[in-house]
Amino acid sequence: VTGKVVTLLSTLVVGIFVARYLGPEQYGLMNYVISIVALFTVFATFGTSDIIIRELAKKDLPKDVILGSAFVVRIGLAFICIIAIGVYLFFSNETKETTTMILIYASSIFFSCFEVIRFYFTSIVENEYVVKSEIFRTVVGALIKIMLLLCKAPLVAFVGALAFDFALLASGYILAYQKKVDSIRNWKVDKVFIKKLLTTSFPLLI
Repeated sequence: VTGKVVTLLSTLVVGIFVARYLGPEQYGLMNYVISIVALFTVFATFGTSDIIIRELAKKDLPKDVILGSAFVVRIGLAFICIIAIGVYLFFSNETKETTTMILIYASSIFFSCFEVIRFYFTSIVENEYVVKSEIFRTVVGALIKIMLLLCKAPLVAFVGALAFDFALLASGYILAYQKKVDSIRNWKVDKVFIKKLLTTSFPLLI
């Protein structure tokens, strides 16, 4: 509950100031950039979220195998999505500024791959560590945006800050996992499980 309250208040307060600073045109452009990337992000997750949590809870395979395989799948899908975004930008009539911002924000797709750590804590009902990571991301991210406001930064800086939010969250997940569980270097990849994950999650993607 605390994490949700902190996130909501921070997003609301900082969001209002950012919206007023950028104005309707630039704020609308920023949301357009977010929306474009969000459309491709659907394919980056490939409907795997619930499947990963289920498999971790079942414990039929070691967690290192599930997490390592799931991470490889998410990284591979992230690369495909980045390529797809590049193709879209090549054939679209987006301005150079918009194209740059879309590519910057698209980096968030890679950082989102570490969300598999969040799934692990969810599967063992230990969301405390997830909440702490999200509060850390929210507070630091808000401070960065406030600094950008004080410095009268351009729109591209705010888009970069939004992408950096995902990097902060990924770092928090990694630190929490390595402190409370084990090193992510011990993750393993299983081709059979990767095939099962993709096959099972495809209907959810549809």
